[in-house]
Amino acid sequence: MKTTLAVYFGIDRTYAAIFSQNAQGIEVLHIGIFPQILQKPEDIQAIASVLKKEFAPFSSMIQECRFSIPIEKVFIYQLPPTAIDNTDEIRAMLAHEIRQSLPDAVLSDFDIYIIPGSTPSVPAPYLLAILTEQAYLQLCNQALTIFNVPIEYAQNSQFAAHSAFAFNYPEYADKTAVIFGVQDNFMDVSVIHNNQLAFYSLFGIPSQENFGSIAVKVMTSILPQYIPTPDIALLYSNGLEKKLMDILAEGVTVPVKRLNAFRNIIPAPTLTVAAITLCGKTAHVFPAVLGAMLPPLQEKDCIRL
Repeated sequence: MKTTLAVYFGIDRTYAAIFSQNAQGIEVLHIGIFPQILQKPEDIQAIASVLKKEFAPFSSMIQECRFSIPIEKVFIYQLPPTAIDNTDEIRAMLAHEIRQSLPDAVLSDFDIYIIPGSTPSVPAPYLLAILTEQAYLQLCNQALTIFNVPIEYAQNSQFAAHSAFAFNYPEYADKTAVIFGVQDNFMDVSVIHNNQLAFYSLFGIPSQENFGSIAVKVMTSILPQYIPTPDIALLYSNGLEKKLMDILAEGVTVPVKRLNAFRNIIPAPTLTVAAITLCGKTAHVFPAVLGAMLPPLQEKDCIRL
């Protein structure tokens, strides 16, 4: 049995939960949402204090801390599939891209991993490079050192949601799902096909439009170029509103649901009524937390540089 404190250092709030893995599955022991956010070194003390206070009753049980971060905090580049076996070529391409965005940065400033993917219509793999600034990861680590257990950066929020989906919706393991991460002025869109990444992109939401109308365009005009008709569309994140889900549901023929991070999670016997209620109300904002505890969807295929 392993007990993990999983933390998502969100843009708007900090979200955390304690999960315990045992023979029956994964139990949630406690959850918390905090207004403090991590942006600079001066924020570390405030976040560490609220986490320590909230999870003090469980501190002796925690064996590890794993965290996820907002996708806004990462750089994502698509690389040609020919580079998959040539890490020197990958490094050269990424160094060039970084110079365009951050002229003073060097590749060693970043945590880098490469995710291969493929689409049913284009079976040749494509590569996504995920770069995260080491300095930001250090801030996250420092906020969790109070627990005196191993700390590990897991994934960014969108890719953590992939893991949360795979765990909670096993009936779609051999099917196609579209996952929308909804923010105020943009959305991340992933397609998971046969439990592998088949598509990822970010779409802006112009001020004169809304998530629902843009999502309909993505589902009806863009995704058909890459994938067959999906079996389900799942939405998550703090920007999600029911009226936006309704607009999407009216414009497509597939089921549209919120991504429930606690769908297959077992409530611990000690979980309070208040915590159970909070789980129900915020299930769509906790995929990034659960996904921090789970392994990456294609962990065995990922390349660390």
